[in-house]
Amino acid sequence: MNQCPKCGASASTDQLFCNNCGFSFTVSPAAAKHKKSWYIGGGIALILLLTFVFYFFFSGSEEKTADRFIEALESKDTAVLRELLDSSQSTIVINDTSIQALLDATSDGSILRDVENDLKNKSSIYFTIKEQKHSLLFKKQYVVVPSSYYISLTTPEDATVTVNDTKQSISKNQTQKIGPFMIGNYPLTASYESSYGKLTDQTTVNFHRQKEENISVVFKGAYVTISSNRDDAILFVNGKSTGLQVNSSSQIGPVATDGSVTVHAEVQKDGTTFKSSPYTIQSEESIMLNIQTPPVEKEKTVIKEREVIVPGPRSYATSSSYILPGSDSYKLSYRDISSLSSSELRLARNEIYARHGYVFKSKDLQAYFYEKSWYTPDSSFRDSYLSSVEKYNVDFIKSYE
Repeated sequence: MNQCPKCGASASTDQLFCNNCGFSFTVSPAAAKHKKSWYIGGGIALILLLTFVFYFFFSGSEEKTADRFIEALESKDTAVLRELLDSSQSTIVINDTSIQALLDATSDGSILRDVENDLKNKSSIYFTIKEQKHSLLFKKQYVVVPSSYYISLTTPEDATVTVNDTKQSISKNQTQKIGPFMIGNYPLTASYESSYGKLTDQTTVNFHRQKEENISVVFKGAYVTISSNRDDAILFVNGKSTGLQVNSSSQIGPVATDGSVTVHAEVQKDGTTFKSSPYTIQSEESIMLNIQTPPVEKEKTVIKEREVIVPGPRSYATSSSYILPGSDSYKLSYRDISSLSSSELRLARNEIYARHGYVFKSKDLQAYFYEKSWYTPDSSFRDSYLSSVEKYNVDFIKSYE
């Protein structure tokens, strides 16, 4: 009698198979065990082969990631760039503005080649390819981590700086470090709220090889001279009082000349506010703000008294005399014209033009000035012949006619 080596059942010597488990008595126990081990080993090998194939064909690589990144830069594919760029391994803000700044910089072919060589040689000047944190099992993923760039900024006034969609306050005359940013061309705007409106400075910061750019903000504005026919007039800028009296001549600045600043003057009289016409500043210039107010009754009485006390013709009635001898050399005040009538003010104003030979069209003015020994008509007269003082006095006299 034999015994089955597999299940232990009894069998006759001439049996070829076990009646209980079907084991073949023609295969030795050692051969059966070897066959079983081969099956197990083959299964393990197949699993390993499939894993390798999956890893090779479906997982990422540093080279593939670098190639995708360069292709996205060339085609300006912002979706792929946003997918590949990783900010979790740095403090750089990745947004639409910073990606556009990167594209603006790499639109220069030489910079694009620098980035490509940097990734190929793994120099980590501009970017570094790193394995993504929390990659899936059996599948490595790689991301592009940008290098850091900074701005060292100095401003002459307390200012607000906007760059990469981020606003930041910068203290006057203190160098402040802003960043980090990745390589790119970033628009930078600095604004300063002065007593005379908002001043702005704009520039573009171009990050390439240098890791830190030094930027000094310059707020460009004009200094303008403002005058009024009223010494007690208060200056207003963009509808707000500055609390400053214009006096006979005041200089203010710096003032923006982009048309965003408008000035006017105001006076209070008997509970009523009188205003000049508004004036928009567009260059460095002299501005006259005339205010029309009713004549002062007390001053009218004085004029009548002087007319009664001083009889006979006025001194300017002679051929060589002037009504206002100094109207070409200094700025007039109300005291200089308070005794003149409306018709005399008209003559005094035109007297300024007559000094330069202006040819009058009005018959009465022709007759009056042709009698003056100092008047010489000049048909080539231009308004530019008048000095700034004379222009001021023309406007000043006219406001009282």
